[in-house]
Amino acid sequence: MTLGRQEPALVAIAREAVAAMDGEALCEAAVAARSWPSTLRVLAVGKAAGAMARGACRALAEQNVTTSGLIITKDGHLGGFVPAGLRAIFAGHPEPDARSEAAAAALLSAVAEGGHHLGLLWRGALARLPARGVGRTLAERQGAARAVLASGEPIAAMNLVRRHLTRCSGGRPARDLHGEATVLVLSDVLGDAIADIGSGPFAPAEEDNAGALAIAQRVRGMPGAVLTHLRAGRDRDDAGPVGAGASCWARVATAIIASCDTLLDAAEVAAARHLPEVARVRLAPSGGLVPDVAARLLAELDEAAPNTLIVAGGEPTVVLPAEPGLGGRNQAPRDVLSMERIGG
Repeated sequence: MTLGRQEPALVAIAREAVAAMDGEALCEAAVAARSWPSTLRVLAVGKAAGAMARGACRALAEQNVTTSGLIITKDGHLGGFVPAGLRAIFAGHPEPDARSEAAAAALLSAVAEGGHHLGLLWRGALARLPARGVGRTLAERQGAARAVLASGEPIAAMNLVRRHLTRCSGGRPARDLHGEATVLVLSDVLGDAIADIGSGPFAPAEEDNAGALAIAQRVRGMPGAVLTHLRAGRDRDDAGPVGAGASCWARVATAIIASCDTLLDAAEVAAARHLPEVARVRLAPSGGLVPDVAARLLAELDEAAPNTLIVAGGEPTVVLPAEPGLGGRNQAPRDVLSMERIGG
């Protein structure tokens, strides 16, 4: 469809779809729908951790639940006040930094304490949590993150490598858990694989050292020490990822409270209200390299009848050049398609 007079409606549709993914409102509703013990430790990790914690704690206050815990997020993403009893910790993203190690230590210390835990996870959780003792030095782990991020590998590949370089992934915190945990997740991973959302601190993950090594070997710029580490297998003091058969999973309950489908559902509802006369075609969430995603969208546009709205979502990836400039996935396909083609 063409833009022109439809542009205000399209902007409204986009805004309403994004609003449906508001972490604060989603967590408040999800927590309000459950019953909780009188005291609860809240562990919120990710770029939306501050908002998620505020929503959860608002609902918990309505049930007279006393809360303590942590908010681990990126600089500039706290977005408001810290709920009573919680402490905010800032850490690097997408590359870990020295503060990330302190954040990981705080999380591991918290799960080792007794009681009931409420875990709130969103995008980028594990990038902030590279605990010492696995995967070489911080600088080498930073180099590994940088290499995979630039490679165009899908998020599952990134998370597989990360699970072999940090103690806060692959279910390890769940294994150390004293007490019980309820984990609420905002998923940005296609297919909603729990082990790939924040690299699965509270999700089962089978050992796949050979797979992690294969990814690391084909990625340009991977630090040699990390390759050596993966060839040797896990560190002697690391028991590795926690498989689905481990006894700790009887103490962990996980629920995905929103995903890409939530976003697309909201977009369709908004489109029916703002553009009732326009036909809609919904595409399944998709990933892949930006040029491939752009080509698929162009094919859909070419085949669509006039006055049709394409509703799509997913997570395309980019391969960075040796000297990348400013931009992102939305700016990457300039040589593949143009805004004039999308709008025409």
